[in-house]
Amino acid sequence: MVIAALAIGAGYAGARAVAPLLSGMNACAGDRSGMVASTTRSGTTPAMAGGVQLASAAGGDGDRLVAIVLEALENRPNVAASVRQSVRLESQRLSAEGSYWQRSVGNGRRTRWDLTTKVEDHTVYVTQVFDGDVLWTDRRYADARKISRVDVGRIKRELALNVASGGGAGGRSPGTIELLARGGLAQLVAELRRCFTFAPPRTMRRGDRIVLAVIGAWQPEPLGRLWPTAASGGWPAHLPHHVLLHIDSDDYFPYFIEYRGGDQAELASSMAAHFPARDPLSCIEFIDVRFDAAMDDRLFEFSPGDAGFQDGTGRLIEQLRAPAAVAAEPTAVRAR
Repeated sequence: MVIAALAIGAGYAGARAVAPLLSGMNACAGDRSGMVASTTRSGTTPAMAGGVQLASAAGGDGDRLVAIVLEALENRPNVAASVRQSVRLESQRLSAEGSYWQRSVGNGRRTRWDLTTKVEDHTVYVTQVFDGDVLWTDRRYADARKISRVDVGRIKRELALNVASGGGAGGRSPGTIELLARGGLAQLVAELRRCFTFAPPRTMRRGDRIVLAVIGAWQPEPLGRLWPTAASGGWPAHLPHHVLLHIDSDDYFPYFIEYRGGDQAELASSMAAHFPARDPLSCIEFIDVRFDAAMDDRLFEFSPGDAGFQDGTGRLIEQLRAPAAVAAEPTAVRAR
């Protein structure tokens, strides 16, 4: 039986679990304290990220705003944050906590996620490390451990040759290919951008922060490839129906990402659309975000030791060669 599953660094940044004794917990869902809505925002003030001035989302363009978020992440040489994650499993809710680190830009980019959650009397650990060449994912539950690797360097080389020879890479540029392979928060946002169309943002006050709240709806082609019957009424319980992002209006960092299920479809067009939902399918929140934190090189080192690992490079290459759409299953890591 699948005991727990956590997805990190992918379009569906959720967590799923089957745990009969799991108590209901709520890390970030439904918290509307300090939330006040104002009018639709028609533009944003240019910001800086890593010394680069970012464009504004002129005309209230939600897709352009998410593109700017990705640009800001790619230009930030330093991000450190605590992470809270929550997921609904039928009548239960699983919560996870952890940390995210991101260092340098371009070829120097390194990232690390750490997440932990309790399942019955055991702690589930999930770690994802991108060391500059290889993306490692390590999942541990009780005495079980599963490690996977993706050789990002090989993906870049093989798909670059494909593009050079006219074979293409699903219509993606080499830069986009790398984003979709190397993990980290930029991959999460890149997956959102390629799968969803975003409506104009709305300005919200979230505590002492002014955020741009934006709703994303599935693009028809990615949705059709992921789950062909979803649009005709057969919406699966695990598949997000739409997504909500809260993006800081000054630094363009995505502090809150919420995925809502098919049973919450009407929320997307309701008066409460831009507020956190009471019971979302999944949400992830970044807190205590710092852009100047000191980081030890050892954070971005990983070795499987004697544990062994599964190589997922070939499978990802085939996915990225296909037309630009999501894979047949959400990217997830599972402890059994």
